[in-house]
Amino acid sequence: MSLFFPDYSFRRVYEIPSRFFLEQGVRVLLLDVDNTLTTHDNPTPHREVLAWLDAQREAGLRLFLLSNNTPERVAPFAQKIGLEFIARAKKPLPFPLWRTLKGMGIPPRQAAIIGDQIFTDVLCGRLSRCLSVLVEPMEEEDWGFLATKRRWEKQVLRRYTPRQWQPNPQMEGWELAFCGECGSCFRKGSSQMAGLCPECAHYLYGYPGCGHLFENGRCVRCGWDGSESPYIRKLKR
Repeated sequence: MSLFFPDYSFRRVYEIPSRFFLEQGVRVLLLDVDNTLTTHDNPTPHREVLAWLDAQREAGLRLFLLSNNTPERVAPFAQKIGLEFIARAKKPLPFPLWRTLKGMGIPPRQAAIIGDQIFTDVLCGRLSRCLSVLVEPMEEEDWGFLATKRRWEKQVLRRYTPRQWQPNPQMEGWELAFCGECGSCFRKGSSQMAGLCPECAHYLYGYPGCGHLFENGRCVRCGWDGSESPYIRKLKR
């Protein structure tokens, strides 16, 4: 897959269901600002974005703004919607993002970068090994260098076949939670402990294990994705 092709694409950020992130094992959303959450330089979020942000919080996801714009632009917007932020993020370079994720104890594969630009947001997601999600810009940008970039993006997108997400039928009807030890998403009720997946509950407290059956990188019985904390890894040696 090309570095310029996203893992998934949606029309608008507020059309992405929480279930999409939970099934991917994503715990942190890194959100672009301009033309993703609002129009360019607009200090007010799109009316449907606020409800969407609340839904992601309720699902247990952590939200972060990741913007190449200045702190003067990003900070007031972040404050208005109650989010942490990184301004002058230097996308597509992955290093500032990696430092932030390391500070949170989150591996890149449990984070998603969502934005409207291929050469910053998508490329940053690919280089950082995060899940990359492309959304359509909220408005046309027909001025300056932005207009040039949009023309280049159209050339790239001509070769891209959009990958549309479909709910995992094996996880249909599951209520999902995040494990407090390894970070994996798992099916509620599959573990003896509400805050731990069956794997971590087994190794930490001796509860019965799941007897995992893996398909496509995830246990079809409990939903564990094979994640291990350093401590669990040490216990298994």
